[in-house]
Amino acid sequence: MTGRSMPACAAVALLACAAPSGADSFREEIEADWRRQDEGWYAQIREPGTVRFVEETIEWPGVAPAERARVPFAAAPRIDGKLDDPCWAAALRVPARGDGQPAFLLASDERNLYIGASFPAARAAMFQGPSTALDAGGAADGVKNGRYGFHCGWEANPWWQVDLGAIAAIDRVVVYNRLDYQPGLHNADSIELLTSENGRDWQIRHRNGGKHFGGVGSGEPLTVALAEKPAADAVRARFVRLRIPSAAPIFFHLDEVEVYGPEAPERNLALEKRAAQSSLSIWSRGGLAGGGLCSLPGRALGLDEAGEGVLLAGAPLPAAQARVAREGELSKAEIALPLEGDPPQFPASFSPPAGDPIAIAPGMRCRAALAEGTTLGFGRNACAFDVTVDGAPPVDVTV
Repeated sequence: MTGRSMPACAAVALLACAAPSGADSFREEIEADWRRQDEGWYAQIREPGTVRFVEETIEWPGVAPAERARVPFAAAPRIDGKLDDPCWAAALRVPARGDGQPAFLLASDERNLYIGASFPAARAAMFQGPSTALDAGGAADGVKNGRYGFHCGWEANPWWQVDLGAIAAIDRVVVYNRLDYQPGLHNADSIELLTSENGRDWQIRHRNGGKHFGGVGSGEPLTVALAEKPAADAVRARFVRLRIPSAAPIFFHLDEVEVYGPEAPERNLALEKRAAQSSLSIWSRGGLAGGGLCSLPGRALGLDEAGEGVLLAGAPLPAAQARVAREGELSKAEIALPLEGDPPQFPASFSPPAGDPIAIAPGMRCRAALAEGTTLGFGRNACAFDVTVDGAPPVDVTV
């Protein structure tokens, strides 16, 4: 035994003697140390710097981080809306972009992109059609803070409306103005209120006539009483619309709208109900593209009117491809979306209902091993590797 071998043997003996009674915890400590060492090597590869070899010294340029998020390759999940299959544990996670917004999980195989979504069940109406529902729902979400809940585009006669879900008796509408933007403080002074039983035939119930109204933090909100004797004279309607009568383009934005009826005077009939508006702006949730549950290039996904199924470009997906399930106050959607093209092409981006799109690329399970017969020696070596990939070709490889 040479002197150089002694430290290695001694180290093995010391590790064996130092091992705690709990072998599992000792193994975890060793593996954690290995991971830290690996991360150190990875950091050296990522960062630029000088690398010295026996024969030469090179200036290493570093490795830029991936510009696209990798969607892991995984076994197909059961499409049951539960999100409890093993593939979701390793999926790419897309956190919710704000209160009440959905969080997503993404996985894939050679045929499908698998999308998991979870969101507050009470906010389901915001992810249904039309494309303006996400932004319009901000004025029926119960949040009153003096800022805008929705924001129409620059247009003549803009409007916002809420669908109560069924014809109901209503006797009072309360409108909270946007108060945090001085140039638009009086945009809604001439607001009109209309009602309809079917969404086609409308009746004007109130003209505000240029009078300013306030909201949270300044002044009183606009309260429109629709009946002098609530029980007898209440208006019956399913849809409540607010609009600004203006031949010239104008921005329309409000904080919150509440609708009340005589049967339960303190219950807001508009809360968390599906809403819509005449247009979108760059300040709208989802921007000019609008809402829905999520989208891929050329493919928009949303919930159906009942919030129990998923629509692709307005058409329902079969239950074998998409399911929505509710657990208490949380709803979950599980979607298997076939890849388009021949051969199938992976989408370049994924768009949540709010914020910018995320550039994505398919992940794969790869195994690399030195080719049979390869030997390594001192100094420079030329190595051949056998690479096995689980996934659909073509595969881009950078060395």
